[in-house]
Amino acid sequence: IRERRFVFVTEGYKDALAMHAAGFTNTVALCGVAFTAGHLRLLAGYTQRIVLLLDADRAGEASMEKIVAMLSRGTGPEGERLEPACLFEVSRMQLPYGEDPDSLLHGSGFVSFRRQITASLHLALLETYEHRLLRQIAKTVSDLSLCLSCEDRISLLSLLAKQKSRLSRVTMRLGRNVVV
Repeated sequence: IRERRFVFVTEGYKDALAMHAAGFTNTVALCGVAFTAGHLRLLAGYTQRIVLLLDADRAGEASMEKIVAMLSRGTGPEGERLEPACLFEVSRMQLPYGEDPDSLLHGSGFVSFRRQITASLHLALLETYEHRLLRQIAKTVSDLSLCLSCEDRISLLSLLAKQKSRLSRVTMRLGRNVVV
């Protein structure tokens, strides 16, 4: 996990074993859909980036939404504020509906599975970067509205142009239209 600088989080131990068998050894299992404060503290000792790879069913999707919302607010499962060491950047990977990593590996074979996971990871990380850029742009625009000096405004406008350019490249790679 430390070497790859992120962790895959799956629902079940069979999913984690499938990921390990395919060479993704930076994988842990929740053994259910509950994500506890203990999980967060333990993971914080190894990484600040979590890639959720939960089952593509109702329970997995509901859990993924809950975990993403919780971590984006900087709160734990009971609503408690997380200490700075337990703040994470979270990405989510989408599998075909009804699949999980274990069934995908057994259904598609080793080579295809690795290819699908790698492509899906790339997409998930790009989407996370896109969201980070959107937050940075919103902050820059907010700072711009508070700025009085010409020098500061020019500096912020230059930064905004760079951020928009980066966002444009990312959204094009994701096959989306730039909305900013």
